[in-house]
Amino acid sequence: DMTLASALSRLTETATDVAARLAAAPPQVRTQVSEALARRSAGDLEAAEQGLQQAAQQAGSDPAIWTELGVVQRERAKLEDAMASYARALSIDAAYAPALRNLA
Repeated sequence: DMTLASALSRLTETATDVAARLAAAPPQVRTQVSEALARRSAGDLEAAEQGLQQAAQQAGSDPAIWTELGVVQRERAKLEDAMASYARALSIDAAYAPALRNLA
């Protein structure tokens, strides 16, 4: 069983990794992810998912964005989609820790 502290720690690690990786992303992708994360924080998970899907398609080789998309999909109870997003992240980087933890 996952404790609340453990869940929050995993989300914080993922968000920190997304922010670090965004520094190297094209400006449009950075904007899309930033807006999607803001929408998620505001509780608009549908808009967050849409924004992250667009960013993931544009920056297809970034496991952090795919993982964050999976987190939002899981929060929306779209578990099959979330698992597919985590799998996509791991197809890019098989050792990507946030995706591995979210699959556990």
